[in-house]
Amino acid sequence: MDEAIEYYLKKPNRKFPWLGYAYRDKAFYLKKENNLKLALEFQTKSCEEHKKDFKKVKINDRKGNLITCYYFLSAYLYDNNLLEESIDISTKAINLFEEFKSNNYYINEYVGSKSLSFEVVQRARTYKDLFRYKESINDYQKYLKLVSVTDLNELGSDDYLNALSEVEFIYSSLGDTKNEYKYLKLRYDIIQQYNKNNLKLQAEINREVGAHYQGIDDFDKAIYHFNLSLNFIDKALMNDLIYSEKKDFYLDKELALIGKLDSEQKIKQDLSEYIKVYQKLGKMNDELKILDKSKLQYSILDTYYRLTNDYENRKINLKNAKNFVDNQIVEAKKNSPDWKVNFFIMDKRSLMFDEIYIEIDKENFDNALKLAKELIGYETNDTGISEIQKIVELRNIFGLIYSGKGKFQKAIDNFLIALEILNKSFEKDLKQETVVLNNLGLAYQEIGENELATKYLKMASIRDQKINKNYYQIINGYNNLASLNSNQEDVLKYSKMAYDLFDKTQAVSKDSDLFVNTINFLGGYYLNKGIYEKDKNKKKEYYSQAKNYYDEVINYVEREMVKNIFPYSNYLFNYSDLIALYNKDHDGCINYQKFTTESIEKINPNDEGLIWHYDLMYACYRQKNENEKAFDALLKAMQIILYTFDQQNFELKFDSNYKSINNYKRTVHSFISQVIKLSNTNIDFLEKYDLRFLDLVFGLQQVIKSNKLTAKLSQSIVRQISKNEEVGSDLKQYTSLIDKKNDLLKLNTIEPNKIKIRNQKLSKLNKEIENLLNNILKKYPEIKKNFANQVVNGGLLQQSIPKDEVLIQYSVGNFGTYATLITSENYTVIKVNSNKNQLNELIKDVRNSLELENGVPKKFALSKSQTLYGLLFPNNMKELITDKNKLIIIPDGPLYGIPFELLHDQSKDQWLIEKYSISISPSAYSYVALNYDNNLKFNTGNSFLGFGDPNIKGEKITDTSSFEDILELEFSKVFTRGGGVDLKYLKMFPELPETAIELKKISKKFDENSKLYLRDEFNEEKINSINFDNYKVVSFASHALVVGEIDGLSEPSIVLSLPKEITDNNDGLLTASEIIELKVNSDLVILSACNTASSDGNANSEALSGLANSFFYSGAKSLIVTHWSVISKTSVDLMIDTFDFLKESNGDMSTALMKSKIKMLNDPKTSHPIYWAPYTLVGRMKTNIN
Repeated sequence: MDEAIEYYLKKPNRKFPWLGYAYRDKAFYLKKENNLKLALEFQTKSCEEHKKDFKKVKINDRKGNLITCYYFLSAYLYDNNLLEESIDISTKAINLFEEFKSNNYYINEYVGSKSLSFEVVQRARTYKDLFRYKESINDYQKYLKLVSVTDLNELGSDDYLNALSEVEFIYSSLGDTKNEYKYLKLRYDIIQQYNKNNLKLQAEINREVGAHYQGIDDFDKAIYHFNLSLNFIDKALMNDLIYSEKKDFYLDKELALIGKLDSEQKIKQDLSEYIKVYQKLGKMNDELKILDKSKLQYSILDTYYRLTNDYENRKINLKNAKNFVDNQIVEAKKNSPDWKVNFFIMDKRSLMFDEIYIEIDKENFDNALKLAKELIGYETNDTGISEIQKIVELRNIFGLIYSGKGKFQKAIDNFLIALEILNKSFEKDLKQETVVLNNLGLAYQEIGENELATKYLKMASIRDQKINKNYYQIINGYNNLASLNSNQEDVLKYSKMAYDLFDKTQAVSKDSDLFVNTINFLGGYYLNKGIYEKDKNKKKEYYSQAKNYYDEVINYVEREMVKNIFPYSNYLFNYSDLIALYNKDHDGCINYQKFTTESIEKINPNDEGLIWHYDLMYACYRQKNENEKAFDALLKAMQIILYTFDQQNFELKFDSNYKSINNYKRTVHSFISQVIKLSNTNIDFLEKYDLRFLDLVFGLQQVIKSNKLTAKLSQSIVRQISKNEEVGSDLKQYTSLIDKKNDLLKLNTIEPNKIKIRNQKLSKLNKEIENLLNNILKKYPEIKKNFANQVVNGGLLQQSIPKDEVLIQYSVGNFGTYATLITSENYTVIKVNSNKNQLNELIKDVRNSLELENGVPKKFALSKSQTLYGLLFPNNMKELITDKNKLIIIPDGPLYGIPFELLHDQSKDQWLIEKYSISISPSAYSYVALNYDNNLKFNTGNSFLGFGDPNIKGEKITDTSSFEDILELEFSKVFTRGGGVDLKYLKMFPELPETAIELKKISKKFDENSKLYLRDEFNEEKINSINFDNYKVVSFASHALVVGEIDGLSEPSIVLSLPKEITDNNDGLLTASEIIELKVNSDLVILSACNTASSDGNANSEALSGLANSFFYSGAKSLIVTHWSVISKTSVDLMIDTFDFLKESNGDMSTALMKSKIKMLNDPKTSHPIYWAPYTLVGRMKTNIN
């Protein structure tokens, strides 16, 4: 060839393109040698020669040479992964042929069509690899039509059958099962007509038809075709085959055996069949060379061990499989092409994923994470799959691991990245996208983001139905959607859709946990309808429908629950509730719940799920008038609530999922009601318990005030303390013991001896954990310093509270409200005749009257204020506090939305502030820690530090700029940490030039060392650089954002001057967790200008306790916050008066604030509460301010 090329280069033939043919032959030889790059170079030269000839010669067959040359060139471009270039050349060839036809040029029709068909197929294949499926299908269909018109003998050819197969693949990728089957059926029919005696084709097509029927859950037809395939294979193997033929038939047999096994197991499970197939695959492997052996025998054994819960043998089998594939990789690298090596590397990758999934199944998430990180390094190898698939699969596995570890935000981040990559990629993988969407929805469900969870689970469900007929996944998707919906009609819709599918397929049995879950949602819908229905006949009808559904699985549940109670505890709860309500079968209810609680107690006596089961037992015992047993059950629930609270506070896993104990408020209120009742009617019964029930009630009230934000602040506090290496070491030891405990709790067995051994280990471990925790808290008391998340003993508090003070802790529920009152003489629980909804409405009405209308205050809702006073201070409470001077309120729920100062006593025509100085405490612990802790550090000097007038718009404003008295803010959305702050949203806040005037006036009350940081100086870097030890009073005069007020805001924050560019250290917000790190040891922090006490009339405890807690932890002793946007002039007057009154009040800030408010309300110009009521003192009452 080289000689020929050299010859024709020296002596070119002007009449015939011999040099072009020589280049072509050289390219062909180089391709055989796998030198694809050089082959492409010579084929390009060949086409250049034919192009010259094309221009020279007149119309004849030689012009067709260029079409043929382009065909080979497009193929070589494809081999070099130059896909777009390959399409361009294919298109040139096709256009040339069409030009011949349209100009009636002479060309051999048969030869021309043949060349055209090759080129069309080449382009179709390239379009497919570029995921341009529509264009690929068009080309394949064009080819199929060409063949059917020009050469019927080609219908049975490999080329034609392969084209049909490619179209099937594309429709499968698009989720178009109808068209996929259409082309599969066409291929099957052609083989029966033209290739009936071709055993290889018959084996392959019947196996593929079997796989199709398996995919749509028609398992009988699937088994029939798999058997046909196996028969053709066995018939072929009876012949004297060469090794390569035998190897190919073994591959077909392997796939047919596995397909048949899966289909048979769907009809009737027989685990022994897995061993039989494993043995058959092993025998075939014994006859093959090492590089031709299959790892599928290990996959079959893995499935067997998984189904038999034999994790130890599963890991051994996986290790053997990895060794097997490692040997293949070593052997392949000796003299096999790269694609062969990559094939085995991909097998190894798959096994590494299997290893991770085993650890996930066992909930060994730390091991899984370690293995996943190893996989990152392994992914640098060329595994033969796309980079997109690598990234997506890795992100998905990391998401699953972090979900298992309770780090749901990290999980969500990984799922979102995977989804974003899939959406941006031209490489569409609907199956992988469905998996990611489903996992993302479940992660959002775990953190309570039900709207987002529903969105993604719906998308997953739609894709599931589109891409396949995997009924298990579809039903599971419907169950997930049912579990998310608070809309009961949606629960019915999705659970009924799931229920109906059980009758449409053999793939999923009604004798399964999946069906139990479906029934629990479907039956639960009618159970809830019955509970809330007032009409007795309709109520009975709903209960009857629920009972019919629940009865469908009760036998299965009773059979399976002795093995493992956890999958059926929710069903048993609902079923017990139903038979108690519908059949009045309270004994049945109690028996099911006793079995459930006793079973769970053996595994984990403090399992949080026990709370609801004890609550139901309490209700059933009460119906039987067995009040002592009822109370015992309720008391057990209370003890687990307290335990759960302690664990949540002290299990120092910084990113653990938070589950609000506030959910148990109704159960706690039932207990409080029983304690009050028994205290009045059967005190002897209570005395038999070794408990102080008042202390228990007071503690429970504190516990159910716990919220997500205070938990988050606890994590921030621990992170700060953990920066000390010694502390960090102790905390790691503690979390290690917690992990060991969790591993023991996962033991899945019903064998008494194993349970006994496990419980002995647990008992020993619990003592170790308790001892270590006590030592940690003694060594590092700062860990406990979360002012809203600690429980105070009421009896001890009563002994130390001053005679002139009264502490009232409210607990607001949907059905009632309770107040614990503590004075030096009295310690009692009082029932308040109001509920959450009633209080919300009253507070909303009062707040709506605290606005300006045309510059004038609206008429105050005095009657509503008086009603609130009558409800929150009933007569039996007022009798106990008449001689007190100071009121310390621990609000709850909606009570955070209103200052108690403006409650009005109609009988005495007196505001509450006129009788008592009032302060708010986020919790009983903060009251004790801030008012009676002798170790509190106070700053020296008498300086003031003010931050205000933030530069929000990026504009310069002079002191003479005009401004409105009332600041109003309307904006749509703020994106904060985790998603990045968007400056354009923060810039929608109004400027606050009046705050500069306010701060300047207040600063004059302090010494010459006072400082103000205004406009651009009011930034995060400046704040972090300040030594707060030099200042008695610190004031932040800016917009303060609270959780719930703004979409996407995860922490309360103070708005600063906005930077030109967002960075981690300067993003325009000072968040609660950042405040913790400031070490503000000041006597007083003032949060002025906007609503910093609560978000609205429906405020929750997170609003106030968030900023207060963070400032308290950072060292502040007191906080003054505002309930609504303040009026500038009166705001300045009130604060200056407060500091003037402070000296004559002996440094008592609550008394000084009381006097300044009374002064203002006595002035007719400012007597309306809008002027004097917004400011509230939170925290310590006594200050050291001069």
